[in-house]
This record gives sequence, C-alpha cells and structure tokens, in this order.
Amino acid sequence: METRPPKLVETRSLGDVVAPAGEVSLLVVGQKRSQRVSLPASGALDVGRDPDADLVLDDHSVSRRHARLTLRDNSVSVADLGSHNGTRVNGQRVDRERQLELGDIVSLGGTSLVVSGAPRRPRREPGGQDALFGRIAAELRRAERAERELAVATFVDLVPEGQRTLQRYFSDRHIEAAPLEPGTLAVVLPELASDEARALLKAAAAESGDHASSARVGLAVHPRDGGDAAALLGAARRAARGAATAGSVPRVAPATYELAIGDRSIIVADPAMERLFDLVRRLAVAELPVLIAGETGAGKENLAYAVHALSPRAAAPFVAVNAAALPDALLESELFGYKKGAFTGAERDKPGLFEAADGGTLFLDEVAELTASAQAKLLRALDQGEITRVGETAPRSVSVRVVAATHRDLEAMVATGAFRRDLFYRLAAACVAVPPLRERRREVPLLAQRFLEQAANRDANATALSDDCLRALATYPWPGNVRELKNAIEFAAATCDRPLVQPWHLPPRVQQHEPTGDAPTAPTADEAVAPAFRPIAEELADLEKERMEQALAAANGVRAEAARLLSMPRRTFTLKMRKYDLS
Repeated sequence: METRPPKLVETRSLGDVVAPAGEVSLLVVGQKRSQRVSLPASGALDVGRDPDADLVLDDHSVSRRHARLTLRDNSVSVADLGSHNGTRVNGQRVDRERQLELGDIVSLGGTSLVVSGAPRRPRREPGGQDALFGRIAAELRRAERAERELAVATFVDLVPEGQRTLQRYFSDRHIEAAPLEPGTLAVVLPELASDEARALLKAAAAESGDHASSARVGLAVHPRDGGDAAALLGAARRAARGAATAGSVPRVAPATYELAIGDRSIIVADPAMERLFDLVRRLAVAELPVLIAGETGAGKENLAYAVHALSPRAAAPFVAVNAAALPDALLESELFGYKKGAFTGAERDKPGLFEAADGGTLFLDEVAELTASAQAKLLRALDQGEITRVGETAPRSVSVRVVAATHRDLEAMVATGAFRRDLFYRLAAACVAVPPLRERRREVPLLAQRFLEQAANRDANATALSDDCLRALATYPWPGNVRELKNAIEFAAATCDRPLVQPWHLPPRVQQHEPTGDAPTAPTADEAVAPAFRPIAEELADLEKERMEQALAAANGVRAEAARLLSMPRRTFTLKMRKYDLS
C-alpha cells in the first residue's frame, strides 16, 4: 500500500519528520504495512485508488473515488462517494456524512483509517443529545445525594413508528425519553429501583405491540454499571445488543465484557477499548511492529499480548521485558545472550530474550528509557534479523516480532534528539494508544469486582462492593490507572473484616474523592490498634440498620408504616432495605 501526503495538508517541519499543523491524524492500515498521515485543520480530502485523489490507497478493493474526509476546526467527518464496497465506521455502513471521534475505524475495502490525535474542541456526546446527557448528569447528582439507584435504558433496532410509540408512552408518564440516533431510544428512569425499571420497560414494550416487536432493550443502573452519562448509556446499549427481544430486559452482566484472548481473560467494556481491540485484530495478522502508547498502569501489556495471541505467531513464545529495568551494562547480555567465559560469572552459555522469543513476540515495555548505546544495539538487531551473543563472533538468525510500549511522547523525544529517529520508525510501523482508566469508567466497577474476587480467593473476608464504595471508585481519577485500582481493592480486602466493602475500607486518597462532601474517613494508626473504635460512618450504618429492623417489627413488616415511624421517605426506606439485606 502506498500513500502520499494529502493535498491541502498544511505542515510544520521537525527535521525530516512531518507533523500536522492541526492535531488530528490518520493511521492508514493495509494488509502489509501501515502509515500515519497528517491532516489539515480544515478542508476536504478525497480518498481512493485514483492517482489524483488527495489520499491514494493501493488497494484493489477500494474504489477510485471511494470516500471524502471533511475537516472543520480539527474535527473530521466522512462521507461515501458511491463506492462499490461501501464505507463503514466501526462496522456500520455510512449512508450520509458522519462525524468521527478519536479511535473510530473507517473501513474502505481492505484498508482501515484510524482517527488519532487530540482534537482541540470537546468531544461531542453520541447523537448530539446534549439535553439528554444533561438530564442524566443532573439525576446522577440527585441519586448520589440520596444514596439511591438511577436506571437508564436503551431500546435498539426500533422501526420509526415503534420509536414514536414508545416516546409517547414514556411522555404520558412524564418520563424522559429521547432518540440517540435513528432506531435507538434512550430512557431515563429516576426514582426507580432496577426491578421496578425492568417491569416498566417490559410493560412499555408490550403496550407498543407490533411496533416494538423487533426491538431489544437493555438496562444499566448507577452506580454498579457506571458513574456518568456516557458510561450508563454505553452499558445499556451493550445490554440491549445482548437481549433476545424487547420482552426480555437483562441486567448488564460482567460476563458480557470478558474478552478471551489466548490464555488470558480481559475485561473490555468501554467503546473506545472495543474499537482498539478491533484495530489490534487487524494489526496482528499484518506482522507489523507495533508501538503502544499509554499512561503507566493503563494495560499496555494486555494489548501487546493481544497482538501476539491474535497473530500467526500465537503458538510461539510471548516474552515481556521492562527495558527500564535493564542496566545498560547488562542490556546486551540480557537481550542477546552470552557465551560461557565471556565475562566474570558467565559459567555457562545462556540464550538471550531474542532467542527465547524466536518465532514469537518480544514485548519491550518502557522502550523510551533505553540509553543511546542500548538504542543502537537494538536497532542493529531489528534491521539485520540477527543477534550475536556476547563473547561470540558468529551471528544467529532470529525471527521475532517486536511490540514496544512507552508512557512518553516518543515523537517529541525524536524531535529533541533524545530517541533515535531510525529506531522510532523501525518500532512504530503501527502506533496505538491505550486510553487511561479515567476515560474508561464503565470498566472501573467490573475491574474492581474482578480484583476483589481474586483477593477473596486468597482467604479475604470481603466478597462484594457496596454502592457507596462503587460511587467512591467511580469519582476517583485513577492517576495510576488499572494498577492503582488493583492495589486499592487489595488494600480494602485486607482491611475489611466483613463481606461488604464500604468506602472507609479504601485507601485514604480514594476516600477523599467521594461524591458527597461528607465522606467517612479512614481510621488513624492509633485507632487501628484500638479495637474498641470503628469509623463513625460504620457505627451509624449499624445503628440505622438496627432502627429499621425495630420499625419493621413494630409495623408488622409493613414497609410504608415502618418508614413513617422513622420519618424516612418510603422509597429511601426500600432502597436501604436492599442495602442492609433486610426482609
């Protein structure tokens, strides 16, 4: 596949590296290679096989004038130009101009264009439904203050009349319902517990009759299924895709998000991560070197493993090494091996990591930390496909696919001379970026529960996370990403002496980000050694549970009467009964 710089592209020079004047670029992925193409801040680019196209693709499955990219204020949209094979965005055929977001995959025949970069303007919510997202955000704030659930549902695959019928149904009941896109309707269900929301959705589908017979509906509930509007709607959509009919409304199940790759099970719940793994599937079979960028602890090794496990090399070894942990003096012997007697302590022949990964994949984590000398040695091995053990003179041929990762901006390091330009191009035939955990909030409760289950298997008492705990996890920014989340859950499992983890069992830095302003604090070191003292919030919770039990007994089990005796709203009383497992 050949590409040439698009016409209209306005660039600034960084040596012989060309960077876009705007901040949006495309990763063009073909069958044999990939290339990053800079985009202008504004203008229109025709993409196709025609030599006079602005972006030329050497792919016989691509039409001569296949699609048009339109750029305005560093945003990108795509429209099909009547191509033979059609244009698809994330697998869906484009019938009219469609706005693109970071990570979107545009498929033109056998070639994919991946939107990358950092748009200057804020990302728009799906469907442009600002009022709907604002309503969900407002209801989330109310739900957090009242410590209650908030349900959000989506109907998908609706015919137009079915969408109108359902909107009327909910409007007559003063329930917010708005279309996200043609065929998809979102419904906001405040003041309803999950079972009540499920019953209402079934009734709505039944009353709509044949108009909704082909639709499917999914339900997501805060805080367990997400902490913001985008996460809840995404979870509800995913649940809808897994539903058989509109008469069946499944609760979003963690098992839905288990991605089996090789011998690993990876949770993938965020739409951006789903698109990223779709891209990895394409890159894996192309045998390209891949450079993975992302913050520390974001999950770069899982992505590297996916590149290996989905490639033709899957049956061969996957060898991972942290380049930052290799001292320069030992780098050569660790990567390439050594001969007996090559230096003091070399008591036997030892193969290096390249030989250990022969036929498979070598994952070089934190590759930006390599010294200049180490970069030169690595480049030589990659260029020649040969390594020479320390103390030997005869080279050894190896067949290794290298996947590198870094949390640094390698292109900026190239521009300043801190990283070799030729090595960068050798490693970065394809570049992918892993979003930080704070941008994948749908995954937070699922990962947290997974880590808690793992801790429970090691004889921890805790087996579940309370809703208050999930709220605290949902609002914390997770600068340490997945690694920090795992450490926080293991800390909670170690400090919790009961089945249900509460916010005060979390590390203090996480507690400080509770959505309510009066979060309970963790016990001090002095309190920890004095078993007579407990966090005040824990004691208040026990007192509240005791008073509710007494009120239920006095009211002969009648919830409304018990709530009246405590001057507590009936719905709040019902929700707290679930919280304390009262019958």
